Amino acid sequence: MRFVKHEQSRLVKNITLIKRVRLIKDVVNLACVNHDLPVPTFKIELKDDAANVLPYTAEELNQLFLLINGTLISENWKYWAILISLLAGLRRVEVVALRIKDVKQHAGRWYFDITDSKTAAGIRCTPVSNFLISLGFLNFYNRRLESGEEFLLMGWKPMPKRSYGPIPATKYGDFFSNLSMKFIKSLGKNEKKDLHSLRHNYCDALKQGGVRPDIIDELSGHEHAPRSMRSIYDEKFSIDILADNLCNAAWKCDFSLLSTWIYV
Repeated sequence: MRFVKHEQSRLVKNITLIKRVRLIKDVVNLACVNHDLPVPTFKIELKDDAANVLPYTAEELNQLFLLINGTLISENWKYWAILISLLAGLRRVEVVALRIKDVKQHAGRWYFDITDSKTAAGIRCTPVSNFLISLGFLNFYNRRLESGEEFLLMGWKPMPKRSYGPIPATKYGDFFSNLSMKFIKSLGKNEKKDLHSLRHNYCDALKQGGVRPDIIDELSGHEHAPRSMRSIYDEKFSIDILADNLCNAAWKCDFSLLSTWIYV
């Protein structure tokens, strides 16, 4: 706790502190096992900074859709990054880390194979939404597959180092931050809406569709509640079960405002 308080005094975010405390605990546990000492059972709970983030309203999402329709030809990565964040519930780092080979198919079900995440629960397979498919995602994927490149989302870096390459998470975050100022209506005191809000919209749509909390956790890559059945028996749900539940998501926004992707 002295370490935690010291880091908080330096304005280190809780989400970063959680990672550091988890690492310290792993080192202590390993030392205890190696030296035949009892493993300590301490636990320090910190509020995740992301918990303060609010989801977007249906009207705000509709305005977002109208804005990104204009990016289809010049910067395809912006269009698909936002839709993957919203309709697959991926974190921004998970979105930009997607490789072409991470888009897979099993028994007719398309899914993203997330192999790089900030937590163990984040390593998962999450279905490709039917909305994404209807908007032409597979056409986009096939064009990227033909490119022979590694990453799914690629773009041009600004001058003077103008080069074509994978999108950094910071570039995606900065782009969305600037974009959000054009469609966020109002925010109260201590309220926050940002790129992470799309994950909240994703989880809310699943919840309103009657999807079980443990399935929502697996779809979104959240840690399961302590001593829940899913935390004790850690076998993953099948892609079929996850895809069927994703179809139950109750969205209030208007996806008809988005254009079907056509390669030009």
